[in-house]
Amino acid sequence: MSKKTTNYQFVMPELTDSPPDITVTNSNWEKIDTELKAHDDEITESANLISSNLTKGNLLHNWDFRNPVNQRALSSYTTQSSYTIDRWKIEVANLTVQSNNIRLSPKGISVNFSLGQTLENPSKLIGLTLTVSAIIDAYSAGSAPFYLGFSYADESGGHFMPLTIITGAGTFSGTWTVPAGVTRLTTIATSQSTTGYIDISRIKLELGSVSTLANDPPVDYGEQLALCQRFYYRHNASNAWYIFAVGQIISTTQASIPIPFPVTMRIAPTVTTVGNFGASNSGDATLAVLSKSFESSPDRGLINVSVDSGLVAGNATRLRANDDTTAYIEFSSDL
Repeated sequence: MSKKTTNYQFVMPELTDSPPDITVTNSNWEKIDTELKAHDDEITESANLISSNLTKGNLLHNWDFRNPVNQRALSSYTTQSSYTIDRWKIEVANLTVQSNNIRLSPKGISVNFSLGQTLENPSKLIGLTLTVSAIIDAYSAGSAPFYLGFSYADESGGHFMPLTIITGAGTFSGTWTVPAGVTRLTTIATSQSTTGYIDISRIKLELGSVSTLANDPPVDYGEQLALCQRFYYRHNASNAWYIFAVGQIISTTQASIPIPFPVTMRIAPTVTTVGNFGASNSGDATLAVLSKSFESSPDRGLINVSVDSGLVAGNATRLRANDDTTAYIEFSSDL
């Protein structure tokens, strides 16, 4: 006697026989084999589809240049060895913020120029394989190649590790294992060209040897802003009499104004003010700030201001722009 299985109608002995009839044979072996193979192929295809659409975390901040965090609010950056859009620093280069990307170009002198982002805690990446990749929207060939790679430092000094040459528009990537002893690690796009440019729309640094940049969705701007403000926070005046914060009057000439940060900063930041500032007295008249001193912690800044006279001790005061739309306060914990 024999019976058939529920799903594939596999013929098997009826074990209620005594003894079981082990001579029972299958007439549908080929059918079973074909159907099992089809299911196996479907599983493999699904696994490949899932794998091809996976993405991994980006170790870089502010990496989507189609909508970059740009607290400094300039459209063009040219100052040597300076920060530009948040977390990105240029060396002997020009950076222009465009509608869907950024343009990196040389200053016309034959020295290495670059755009880079330095990573926090590089020692944690020692021995790990990293892949850096970038999407180039446009490219104008220069007098020397453009590279994507790393600069790094160890006890013997500074080093450059080029991983791939950028030759046109498209996606470029390179892989590298971080060596022992690294104390500073910066992802860079660089060249020694005196002419040409590259327009970069996105860049990624990730663990592993395969780039998943093409699978990444558009950036969450709010998330990137919070990540960037851990390193740099700028409070810009939005009008000529903009109120930055409210504080306490200490004497007829002095007041202290605390400024909380939107996120806890990496370390206690340095504080810089630019422009004309005023402090209000009890009658809301704005008195010109003559001098300032600063204190800071990772959670807040404190600005102590001095005026000529006219404040009332114990009253509240408002630190504001003094007829200056360009005034700002910045707090920097940048690497």
